[in-house]
Formats: sequence, C-alpha cells, structure tokens
Amino acid sequence: MLIVSIWKAGKTLVDAITSQAAKLSWLKSKVNLEVVSTSSNTSKCLLIGRILSNKSFPRVLVKDILTKAWNVLNEIEVASVDKNVFVFSFKHEADVRRAWDRRPWMLKGEHLILKRFSVDVSASEVDFSTTEFWIQVHGLPLNRRSEENLLKIGSTAGRALETDFVGLGAGIWRNNVRVRVEMDVSCPLVPGFPLERNQLPNLRVPFKYEKLGNFCFGCGLLGHDQRDCQDSGT
Repeated sequence: MLIVSIWKAGKTLVDAITSQAAKLSWLKSKVNLEVVSTSSNTSKCLLIGRILSNKSFPRVLVKDILTKAWNVLNEIEVASVDKNVFVFSFKHEADVRRAWDRRPWMLKGEHLILKRFSVDVSASEVDFSTTEFWIQVHGLPLNRRSEENLLKIGSTAGRALETDFVGLGAGIWRNNVRVRVEMDVSCPLVPGFPLERNQLPNLRVPFKYEKLGNFCFGCGLLGHDQRDCQDSGT
C-alpha cells in the first residue's frame, strides 16, 4: 500500500508539473538557424519507420533483420529516435527503392510502418497513423472485375491507391485481383464485404492482406495480439 501511495503521489506531481508547463508561453520571435550542409544524395536516401508493437526492438536487431530482408547492395545506417522508431539512411537510391517499393515489411511478425523522410523534418512530425497494404479480393465474380469496382472495394478498407490484376490469363480472367489501400492503423482491419446481387443471395467476398503479420483477432487492430487486447473481453 505504501508503494502504491508513493506512486500515486508521484504521478499527481508529474501531472501537475506537465499541466503548468503547458501554460508557458513560447517565444514570439522566430529563431532562424543555419542549415547544416548535407549532400543532396543523403537527403534523398532516407526512410523512417515505426514498428507497431508493444514489444521493444533494439536498433542492432532491426538493422540486422532489415538489411537481410531488403537485400540492399550497400550498408545502411540505422538510428533509433524513439521507442520502435528508426531512421534508415541509404547510400544509394536503388537500395531505397528496394525497401520502399516492396512494402509492407515485418520484423518478427510485427508490422513496420515505413514513411519517406527528409533532413528538414523532425521525426516527431512524421505521421505514423496510416500504413499501406495490398489486399487480395477473393471470389469476386467475373462480371464485377474492373478497375472502378476494385477502387470502390478498396475504399471500404481505407483510401484506395492502385489496382492490380495478377495471375494467368488477361483482364477479368486473371486468377486474382488486388487493390493497394492506405488504412488508418487505429481502425480495425476489414475482413471483406457482402456483395449485393440481383436474383441471387448476397455473396461474402473475403479480403486477404498481403504481409499482414500479427494482429488482434479480438478487436481487429494491428500492434498487439488477443492476449494483450484491452477491448476483446479476454
């Protein structure tokens, strides 16, 4: 009980200090700082990523895993800027494209949100609230397979970015259809949708998220599993 009381008192003190500090006024005059010289190549060859997980990932482990996964031709530098947030510095744009074009990535099953980065931006400014997935749309009838329909389907899971018809054949005869979607990581994954049809029962069309990795079957969110879920009732 003594430990709990001390913890509560300490927490109250910290909250009070934080509240008072928030009332402090910023300087009215702007400060113009000298720009540190960096090569133009360096400014183009940066990515920043956040591992969406309750677990902590050390920098050395992150570098080792992603160096192998990205199969880069040159060594990359990895800097830890916050818990599970890392800046990746590449020596060549070709290596940046290797990492960027094949998103998303996972580290030990945990999702990596990867964003473009610039030397003129603070890491605290980067928006990690969204990520991108390729979503395979399974069982879609042939007469519903069009780019317009795929974009409409993608919009049920987030913001539809592009479509792809993959597999053997041509056009609607391709084996699979998929859509790339930017989705809000604070929203549950959408498992699919019911397709309305004339003179036929509704058809359940399931989604398959490529390179999905771990997520919670209870609440549908990335970043934790059902054992650690606070909303699933388990």
